[in-house]
Amino acid sequence: MPIQEDNNTPVAVMCIILNKEDQFDSLTRNLIISILDTSTLAIQRIREAEDKRQVALTMRQEKLRYDLLRGISHDLRTPLTTISGNADMIRSQGDKLSIAQIKELAQSIYNDSNWLTQMVENLLSMTRITNGKFKITRRPELISEIFNEALDHIAPGSETHKIIVKVPNDLLMVNVDAQLIMQVIINIVNNAIQYSPEDSEIDLSVSLKIDKALVTITNNGPQISEEVQKHLFDLFYSQGENSFRRHGMGIGLALCQTIIHASGGDIGVYNRIPRGVSFYFTLPVWEAKK
Repeated sequence: MPIQEDNNTPVAVMCIILNKEDQFDSLTRNLIISILDTSTLAIQRIREAEDKRQVALTMRQEKLRYDLLRGISHDLRTPLTTISGNADMIRSQGDKLSIAQIKELAQSIYNDSNWLTQMVENLLSMTRITNGKFKITRRPELISEIFNEALDHIAPGSETHKIIVKVPNDLLMVNVDAQLIMQVIINIVNNAIQYSPEDSEIDLSVSLKIDKALVTITNNGPQISEEVQKHLFDLFYSQGENSFRRHGMGIGLALCQTIIHASGGDIGVYNRIPRGVSFYFTLPVWEAKK
């Protein structure tokens, strides 16, 4: 009989029974053997499928590591080179530079270092997600306080824009992990600062939609094509030099999507007429139990 299985499996147990004294007539015995053969084939296919799944998972993890390393090496090089070059100029030629020139170089160093800090925060968060250590601790939080705290940590450059916050109900509370939602707001506002003209407005607003709080962040920068919108929240998505993401490893908006979905909300983007872009996401509203 062409059945070979580990001695612990149900198939092996049945084989032992069949190999003992003639307890079955030939028809029953042949039927059982046929069932066992089919079961063995099914087990083999399940094992092959699991092996393929493990190989695919390993390949995906390796690709993720490669993409992270490629992104880190490429996207850290530019700001680090700028920081190093500006610092060296101040160090070696500081006595020949005017105060205005030194301030300009120092501001550039400050801007790039803050941008690096935000990118590293995103990278660490995404690493926790891929390692399965991503946890959300939800608490009732005032949405107005989340806005204010997030805006205190945005990258340098906000002074060149007018940021307007519209919260009709200052007592509106959401059931979220405030730290993670702050990171979402920071990423989107930083994008708006980078891609919208100086002296333009960036509007943050919130409205109540049944049991959800709808947060909208609007800027009047260039619109995003429908094709790019389809992939804008994909991890490591890039369109090259003309991409919506001129800087970064393509993890900021992917991280935003992961956080919002894990928080029980939705996230998206749409173009405004005649110009501008709005990012939006929803958050669960907290209500005191009666």
